[in-house]
Amino acid sequence: MTTQTPIAFSGSIPKYYDTYLGPLLFEPYAEDLARRVRELKPADILELAAGTGCLTQRLPEAAPRPGSLHRI
Repeated sequence: MTTQTPIAFSGSIPKYYDTYLGPLLFEPYAEDLARRVRELKPADILELAAGTGCLTQRLPEAAPRPGSLHRI
């Protein structure tokens, strides 16, 4: 019988992901989606499952009015 050791992000791995990999993979999509939100001018924005947070950082400036951005 073998035992498995759980694997977790620890140490500098999350830092490197946030600093390099997250922006490389997700920034273009976050910028595009924030631009689309600004153009659509929705009454409210509901953000679910924020993931890397790249879009989360851009949504407040894209929100049509203060208080129209809701996060779960």
